[in-house]
Amino acid sequence: MSIARQQIASLHAMGIDIYQQYRKHGEKPAIVNKAWFGGLLDLLNINEDNCQFSDALPISFDPVTKTLVLPLTITSDDASIKQQIWQKIKGDVEL
Repeated sequence: MSIARQQIASLHAMGIDIYQQYRKHGEKPAIVNKAWFGGLLDLLNINEDNCQFSDALPISFDPVTKTLVLPLTITSDDASIKQQIWQKIKGDVEL
């Protein structure tokens, strides 16, 4: 069963997140197309399969499961997004 984009947008507006297999539909979250995304994955020693994309969940990283939660849609500039991500992962990164 497929949920229409308008229905998904309405649910997101109400704060309800619907998990979907975006890669199966040929859609990728906008953040995946950022030039720095690959470097972020390398820094955390993870791959795209370890990422969860959600507008309802905050940016976070679980070092035990190696799961990175990122925004599904981008609502701010790159500098702000990267700063938010760094604040969440800096304790788990070995430089």
